[in-house]
Amino acid sequence: MKGYFETYRTVKKSFKQSVYASLPPLDKITRQISFLMTPLFIRCHISANAASYLKGVSGLVASLLLCLGTQAGLVLGIMLYFVTRQIMDLIDGNIARVTGTSSFYGKFIDGFMDVFLLSLFRLALAYYLYANHGPILLVWTGTLTALLASYQHLIPDRYSAFRRWINDLNKVNEEVVRIKSPTLPIISRWASRLHGVFLAVSIFEITVGLTGFFVVSLCDSLCAIYLHFKAAKNDINVRKISPKAAEDFVASNHQ
Repeated sequence: MKGYFETYRTVKKSFKQSVYASLPPLDKITRQISFLMTPLFIRCHISANAASYLKGVSGLVASLLLCLGTQAGLVLGIMLYFVTRQIMDLIDGNIARVTGTSSFYGKFIDGFMDVFLLSLFRLALAYYLYANHGPILLVWTGTLTALLASYQHLIPDRYSAFRRWINDLNKVNEEVVRIKSPTLPIISRWASRLHGVFLAVSIFEITVGLTGFFVVSLCDSLCAIYLHFKAAKNDINVRKISPKAAEDFVASNHQ
C-alpha cells in the first residue's frame, strides 16, 4: 500500500499544477480519478501504449452494448464510454510521463483511438435509434456526425503538416502549429460539456437527448472544418513549384 501512494504522488506531481488549476471542476475530478487509477496500471506493468489499446477495447465494448438495442445496453454503453473518454483517455499519458516512455508512436496510437472510438460511438448511437424505430432523419444525422468526426480530426493534422512543411522551407521555428482562432477552443469546450448533458438526458428521453447530442456534434464538426479551411486559405496558400519543373519552364521560354 505504501508503494501505491508513493506512485500516486509521483503521478500527481508529473502533471503541471498550473494546468490543473485552470481545469473546470468536472475535469479536475476525472483527472484526480485518473491519478488514483494510474498506479494500478503501473504496478501491473501495463505500458502507456498498452493502456491506449485497453482504452480502445473499452470504447469498442461500449459501442457494442449500444448495438444490443436495449435500455440496459444504452445505460451501460453510455456509462462505459464516459469512463473511457474522461478517465482512461488520461491514464496512458500519466503512465508515459511517470515512466519516461512518451513517444510519437504513442501519440499516434492515442489520437487514432480517440477518433476511431468517437466515430464508432456515434454510429452505434445512430444504430440504437434505428433498432428502436427512432426518427429516420435523426438516424442519418447521427451517421453523418460519425463520418464528420474523422474529417474534423484529419483536417487539423493536414493543416499542421503543411504549416510545418512551409516553416521548414522558410527555416522558421514554430513550436505550436495550429490555427490562431480564439473561437475554436470555446466551441470545442462547450460542445464537450453539452455532449455529456445530452447523453445523460438520452438515458431518460432518447429522442430529445440524441437530437441535442447529434446537433451539437454536427455544429462542432462543421465549425472546426470551416475554421481550418479559412485558416488554410490565409496561412498555407503558398505556391510550390518543383525545381525541375521551374527550370524546364524557364528553358522553354528562352527557346
